[in-house]
Amino acid sequence: MSGILPFFMSLLGLVSGIFVGVFSLGMVFPLANAKGAFWAMAVSFLTVGSITIGNQWYTLQGGIESFAKPVSIDNCSIPINVTATSGHLLQPPFILFRLSVWYISVISLVLVIAIGLLVSWVTKRDGDVVDPELLSPLLIKKDTKIERMQKYLPGQPYCDTTYNFDTPTLI
Repeated sequence: MSGILPFFMSLLGLVSGIFVGVFSLGMVFPLANAKGAFWAMAVSFLTVGSITIGNQWYTLQGGIESFAKPVSIDNCSIPINVTATSGHLLQPPFILFRLSVWYISVISLVLVIAIGLLVSWVTKRDGDVVDPELLSPLLIKKDTKIERMQKYLPGQPYCDTTYNFDTPTLI
């Protein structure tokens, strides 16, 4: 199957896999930081983009054959039978270039999460703490949920810090 539709489906899979990967990285993993998300997006885009371009190139060269469709000419009234052959490459393409376009989003999702966690782990700082409000509710422990509920009880101050917004006097 070659043409414009598989090409755009693979590009859509590339972009949607990156978006879902970055969203999942931020919502599910408290370790993730901005540097990890950036480098994960960049590496995933370059890697899966090269897989997409290689797949399309080998498809246009005839190196990747699509599934054969059943065709019969038993009751054909025209006596001419012409079989078109496609050119074959000497060696089959690398396995990543032979993948279907439907796997592109899964590959980019896995790459974003794996590289994002690795880079975030390497670039983490000791003082970084993630607010549990920003994480998925499925990952928050029961005790932090109780602490969060007690934090916003009526009559209690909303936060522990008081800000003073007095205007400074100019001399």
